[in-house]
Amino acid sequence: MFLLGSQGAVGTEATGGTITTYSSDGVNYRVHTFNSSSSIVFNSVGGPVDYIVVGPGGGGSASGYGGGGALSGAGSGGGAGVFNSGTFTNLTIGTYTINVGTGGAGGVGTIAAGVAGSGSSSFNGISSAAGLGGTWSGGFGTNGQPGAGTNNVSSISGSSVTYSKTSSGGSFAASGSGAAGNTPGTGGNGGNGDEEGRAPGHGGNGANGIIIIRYEI
Repeated sequence: MFLLGSQGAVGTEATGGTITTYSSDGVNYRVHTFNSSSSIVFNSVGGPVDYIVVGPGGGGSASGYGGGGALSGAGSGGGAGVFNSGTFTNLTIGTYTINVGTGGAGGVGTIAAGVAGSGSSSFNGISSAAGLGGTWSGGFGTNGQPGAGTNNVSSISGSSVTYSKTSSGGSFAASGSGAAGNTPGTGGNGGNGDEEGRAPGHGGNGANGIIIIRYEI
């Protein structure tokens, strides 16, 4: 979208992050993707600016020891980071700080809880909090609980991606560690319980947050 003035059409132009472009339904877009904290500099603003701001996920909980005892339950998944999306219509020329939160570590050791994500993700007054770490579900024969998640689908990048997905709790009668969050904002999965006497399954790490900014060109 363009504003018309005495000098002709003025479009939006910015620097910062990983820059890509794509076309959809005859409209051309430029996208700035931030996987870590940085800044974006708007050299001109000629129309609306879309965004998503995704907080980091929390780590999943480790399971207990095996052997059929009271500590052999599975771990629970970490919580997802908060997802916010929208459009700014009043941005001005200048530099804007980008903060991207870091995913929390999965629990390591017997019934160790996952760590909450570190820091919120934020851009121009929009802040998305981190997800909490998963906790041990407790008890022999217990499956882990899934972490909180909102499963937000966005195509702002040009591809359909689900952010802040619900993570999985670990399974009893299984072994192994939980998988890390596989899209931005997703918590780590809980470690699997194991009644066979092997070591506990560690929780998966939470995924980092992300900020994506898009405008027409």
